[in-house]
Amino acid sequence: MKKTLILIALTGIVGLKAATAAVVPVCERTEAVKVFISNQLGKTCDAVTEADLLTLKRVAVPNQRVAAFKVGDFSGLPNLEILNI
Repeated sequence: MKKTLILIALTGIVGLKAATAAVVPVCERTEAVKVFISNQLGKTCDAVTEADLLTLKRVAVPNQRVAAFKVGDFSGLPNLEILNI
């Protein structure tokens, strides 16, 4: 019983940390990702909200010659199903 409670407590803490992780502002993301998100939502990068990001299921940045993505480029996109790079 005690081991089960500890496991549940740890699971809750880890889940809470993941759920409250900071979402990187769209304007601070790799240029290709920033432009794609802004165009998809029809908003400037600084006008994109976390609620807007929840609606995205696809990010496509092929042929953009992205050498490396930034940490957080895909943060706040829990419904992302397709990533085309």
